[in-house]
Amino acid sequence: MSRAQQRVGDELKDLDAIGGLHDAFSDIGDLEKYAIDTSGLDPSRTADRTRLLLATGSHRLT
Repeated sequence: MSRAQQRVGDELKDLDAIGGLHDAFSDIGDLEKYAIDTSGLDPSRTADRTRLLLATGSHRLT
């Protein structure tokens, strides 16, 4: 929530919406093994990590 409050411009800042997204994705069951922890990654490194996982075939987008 604190990160959202620091956002500028058109970025998602609505705390109710963010809370709803958190609730929706906090327990994704069997798909959890495919989740990518991006908490320590900036957008560029997140994209790099995603590309790597897609290239190795361990993850896919459908």
